[in-house]
Amino acid sequence: MPNKGDVIVKFQTLARYAFGLVSAFLLASCGGGGAQTQTVDINPIALNPSAATWYAGVKNTLTIGGGTGPFTLSSSEPGIFPVPLSTGSRNIDIVPQQPGVIDAGLQADELQVRTVNLTVRDAFGAQAVAVIKVAQNFLTGYGMFVGTTTCSAGQVCAGGETTLFFDSTFNGQLYSNHQFRIERVRGPFQFIDPLNSNNQVDAVTVTSDHEGKFTTVIRVATGIPSQVGLIKVNDKFRRIMGFALMGYFALAVVSLISAFFGVGGGFGLYGAGPLGILLCLAGVGLAAVTLALDFDSIDRMVTAGAPAKTAWLLGHGLIVTLVWLYIEILRLLAILRGDN
Repeated sequence: MPNKGDVIVKFQTLARYAFGLVSAFLLASCGGGGAQTQTVDINPIALNPSAATWYAGVKNTLTIGGGTGPFTLSSSEPGIFPVPLSTGSRNIDIVPQQPGVIDAGLQADELQVRTVNLTVRDAFGAQAVAVIKVAQNFLTGYGMFVGTTTCSAGQVCAGGETTLFFDSTFNGQLYSNHQFRIERVRGPFQFIDPLNSNNQVDAVTVTSDHEGKFTTVIRVATGIPSQVGLIKVNDKFRRIMGFALMGYFALAVVSLISAFFGVGGGFGLYGAGPLGILLCLAGVGLAAVTLALDFDSIDRMVTAGAPAKTAWLLGHGLIVTLVWLYIEILRLLAILRGDN
């Protein structure tokens, strides 16, 4: 008669065998415990669009067709056109960055772009390429998207009218009830004047609503390529003022040097009769306009949510301009009084 210990040992051994059989059955039924079934797409891998022009700062979607995931992507310009190194998704949202360097050989009236080459490979090594041209967008920092349009393709097109929506909200701060002047940079299109629907102009002035949003309508000429170079808030006046200030500074240096040789009674060009009066008037005008530019810079920094320490730099620039304007006015009054 077997003792009690032999029965317990045999029961534990049978239990282990039974547990092992059940585990093997469960593993076999689920494909080996952790292995996943990968669906193979027999269609050739492709990137869509295979060729396109996208504007910096505007979100677009890159689609992977065919092939078997996961997919590996690469970009010839990752700083401008960032893509994930690996993904299992077939739809990838991408916001291109502003290109600092454009393609060589572009004419002045052409859309300024940087060409980016994209490559995608699937799990079996098959690959596809796409060529995306990233266009400079002078409204980067503003949100912009295409709204209603008469184009059948749902985008800006030749011979059509399109509504453009802008969002002037920076870092959560609304730039509301503010006037914006929108100008055409290049391209065969014009804005529709909101005061006259039949009037086409090269620049319009619009006012944002309480949410910091504003709209404008463009009409594109017929028979031209589908891409149009848009729009920037005009900085031409700032550049002109920069050159004017450099010229005035050079003239002031010449006047200082001439004063050492007794020109104008020791007061340089400013003491040379009518010429001195004209120079003082030019100085007062430049100082006044520079004051306006200082206020505009302050307004931009506040809108962009600049850090508080920027206030010291902007305040210093404003004080320098005020002192310059004060000196120019005193100099003009002194010349008009005839006491140099």
